Amino acid sequence: MIIAMELYLPRLIDEKLVTYLNTFGAVSVEGPKWIGKTLTCEQVAKSAFYFSRRPGEPDPLEIAKLDSSY
Repeated sequence: MIIAMELYLPRLIDEKLVTYLNTFGAVSVEGPKWIGKTLTCEQVAKSAFYFSRRPGEPDPLEIAKLDSSY
């Protein structure tokens, strides 16, 4: 779920995140819960792969092992 940019509050890390994505193609963002990591990344990323899953969904790690295109 991507929130409209007019509701998104810019963060200090935004510019650095864009630079890292353009340089390396992928980044890992880590930190405490509920500080906006996912929301921040969803604003600038062209795609995302989540390693969490809901009940009944296939295990993302197993999918990644079977299909290296992830």
